[in-house]
Amino acid sequence: MSARAGHQELGEVVLQVKDLRQLYGRGKRAFHAVDGVSFTVFRGETLGLVGESGCGKSTTARAVLGIRPPTAGSVALSGVELTTLRGRALREARSSMQLVFQDPYNSVNPRWTVRQVVAEPLRLARWTSSKARTRVDELLDLVGLDPARFGDRSARQLSGGQAQRVGIARALTTDPELLVCDEAVSALDVSVQAQILNLLDHLKRELSLTTLFISHDLGVVRHVSDRVAVMYKGRIVETGESDQIFQNPQHHYTSLLLHSVLEVGVEPGSATRRPIEVQASQGDPAAGCLFAPRCPGAGDICRTTEPELTPISLSHAAACHFPTGVAGPTRRSTSQ
Repeated sequence: MSARAGHQELGEVVLQVKDLRQLYGRGKRAFHAVDGVSFTVFRGETLGLVGESGCGKSTTARAVLGIRPPTAGSVALSGVELTTLRGRALREARSSMQLVFQDPYNSVNPRWTVRQVVAEPLRLARWTSSKARTRVDELLDLVGLDPARFGDRSARQLSGGQAQRVGIARALTTDPELLVCDEAVSALDVSVQAQILNLLDHLKRELSLTTLFISHDLGVVRHVSDRVAVMYKGRIVETGESDQIFQNPQHHYTSLLLHSVLEVGVEPGSATRRPIEVQASQGDPAAGCLFAPRCPGAGDICRTTEPELTPISLSHAAACHFPTGVAGPTRRSTSQ
């Protein structure tokens, strides 16, 4: 049984995002960074949110976390609507969501010891020093850092991987309902990335973590995600279980993303690299599919009618008038 199907049957919805919109600017200069995004994250699963830089992934994360309130839409955590909360109620809700940052160094105070960094949320929650120390040591051990060796080191003495482990430990102090990883391994060396991804996978199984994992790296997303949502210019264009997305993409943008990256474990310059073949973009269309100017399978309807996210199967959907139906992109006549 798929992870998605199992969670649906149990009804364990942790995060429900509906028609999320984030508008910057006003009037003719207004820009929709996020435009009608909807998705669900079920308890104990990892949803990967993937797309090119600037597509709205991090803006979506900030809206979910309440760092910047969305212009419109709904964000519900375990059934509680977050966009209507204010003051203390909002602060308490935020404690149930924690963020693992992209840069492990800039997300910690370099002058603090590792224990001080991890204990900061507990200090704000008014834990006693002895209770907080016990909890911190447990978490350091959980993320693979020996408290006796690392607890009293300053954060500036850590390697990138060690610093990110500290960031993960800090995020877990409050037993969050939702962990948001925003490009959490992109600043690390490839070998260290693998270690952190394996750690996240271990923590998911150990703690039944529910995670929204945001990345532009398809290989990373495939490694950690149960389901994947693909974003393009502020919209979700395809969703499905990880194997469905990577083995049988239905949206031409997803196919082109997959064909533009190296296979896992293949060295740069290898003949297995597949280049993107797209039509030159002449700017965003006034109507229709946003991807139409770049799409190798676009027809006339693509330039006039915006496609809706339509089910391909029970757990797979794509916003495409002409789904690929195969593992790679197929060209269609532009007169269709």
